[in-house]
Parts: sequence; C-alpha cells; structure tokens
Amino acid sequence: MNEVVWSAIGAGTVFGLSGGFSPGPLLVLVISETLRHGLRVGIMVAITPLLTDFPVMLVAILLLNQLTHFDLLLGGISLAGAVFLLRIGWLSLKTAPIIPGEGEVRPHSIGTRMMTNYLNPSMYLFWFTVGAPFLVRSSRTDFWPGIVFTLSFYVSIIGAKSLVALGISRSSRLTEGIWYPRIMKLLGIFLMGFSLVFVKDGLGYFGLI
Repeated sequence: MNEVVWSAIGAGTVFGLSGGFSPGPLLVLVISETLRHGLRVGIMVAITPLLTDFPVMLVAILLLNQLTHFDLLLGGISLAGAVFLLRIGWLSLKTAPIIPGEGEVRPHSIGTRMMTNYLNPSMYLFWFTVGAPFLVRSSRTDFWPGIVFTLSFYVSIIGAKSLVALGISRSSRLTEGIWYPRIMKLLGIFLMGFSLVFVKDGLGYFGLI
C-alpha cells in the first residue's frame, strides 16, 4: 500500500475510535440499553452510525465537490475542521471514567436510535468539516484511499462502541477503570496532531504556504 492509503487507514481509525469512545447521546444509549437488555442489544445500538451517517456523508461530499474552485471557502472549511478536531481532542484529554447509571435513556426502537444520532450535531460537524474534506482530498488520484478511510472509520467507531457495551456487560471494567481515560487522552493527542494537517490545508487554500 502507498503512503496515501496508509494515511487514510490511520485517519479513519483514529477518527472512528475517537467518535466511538467519546461521550455523547449514542454512547449513553449503548450503555443504557446494555444495562437493561444485555450485550446483544447494546451492540445493535452501536451499529447505528451505519444507518445514519451515509446520507450526511454523501451530501457533504457532493457539496464539497461543487466548491472545488472556491479556495477561500475551502480554506475556511479546513480551518473549521482543525478547530473541531482541536476541540474534541482537548475534550478527550479531559475525559473521566463513565458512570453507567447517569443519563439513562428509555428503551428505543431502531427509528428512535437513528433519530438520536441525527440530532447529534457532532456528526454533521465531523462530516462537513473533517470527514468529507479528507475523503475528497485523499481520493483525487485514486479511489482506494476514500474506500479504506470509510471502512476503517466505520469498523473503528462501531468496534469502539461495541467494546464499551462489552465492558458494561462485564461489570463496566473498561469504562469505569483507568484505561478508558487513558485511551481517550491518547486519541486526543492524535486528533490534535491531525488538526495540524487541516491547518496546513487551510493556509494552502489561502495561498499563505
């Protein structure tokens, strides 16, 4: 594999793990459904991004492709993506162990689980400022980087949420112990590192480098 493909795999994995482990509405749902109905139901909740993200991702890519000649706007999007990555990276550094009993949600249908994710602004911010720009940039000369980025992202985000469900079903050792904050801090450092790539792209669009 060439360097671009490996970069796509690394980015998709880091973004997916960060999104999977980060506290939010869907993770709360994974925890509460696992506590009430067991591991299988928790994992079913964990696969929700597969049902919700694709339309948002496609719209973001289509809009971005229409803006290929608007360098100032693309530069602004890249810098917005850098700010978003810095913010979630910083929040990851401050992550504390999850208390499963907090924020429990009533049992949900598939439709309600999907709506929970659609109402999460982080999904839109990610795809419009980070995910779609990365896909478009990495796939300019070859389609493989975009494919492996998408696959690694979904494997990682679903795997991370499923791992949380497994930890909750096994006495919550993963999320309540020291390893969860440590994993999040490591991911936070990687996210801040990726933000520098978006800063570089933004400055490039503005003609500053």
